[in-house]
Amino acid sequence: MGFCAASLYATLRHWRSGAALMTFDVRAFWFETPFYLGFATPVFYRGVAIVLSTSAVVLLIQQIMIRRNLEHHGTARWARVDEMRRPGYLRRYRGVTGPVFGKTSGPFWPGYYLTNGEQPHSLIVAPTRAGKGVGIVIPTLLTFKGSVIALDVKGELFELTSRARQAAGAEVFKFAPLDS
Repeated sequence: MGFCAASLYATLRHWRSGAALMTFDVRAFWFETPFYLGFATPVFYRGVAIVLSTSAVVLLIQQIMIRRNLEHHGTARWARVDEMRRPGYLRRYRGVTGPVFGKTSGPFWPGYYLTNGEQPHSLIVAPTRAGKGVGIVIPTLLTFKGSVIALDVKGELFELTSRARQAAGAEVFKFAPLDS
């Protein structure tokens, strides 16, 4: 479209009459280029400006006409506190019944725990030393009232939580056939 406009300009520039439109050639702009003539003419520079401005206007009109909300990357975002409180995901320490996924305050301050007692199954994926054990597994083992099978390769979870679970009335067993 831009080249057609530039060719129309070049045609009218050379012949300066309405009759030139009868002999309009789409390639008229090409005959003004340095590739064809060996040097740049003022008609060429103005034609380039016409091509660029026409292309910009066409793209702008296209964006305005077909503008829509792009959601191909999704609409996910972090939940607000009120959105977590409404379904019961934020609870005080005594009300925690499922896995603990986070807390609304620092480690030594009272706050609400992010938990979901309706769905006790979870998969936590994070790199080594990212805080999965200290931030999620140990608080869950200390607060969850149901049965738990924990894969504890190093024995840290048993050492840190077994006494508290026994004091809460749970039977605690350690299966480690290769420990001496």
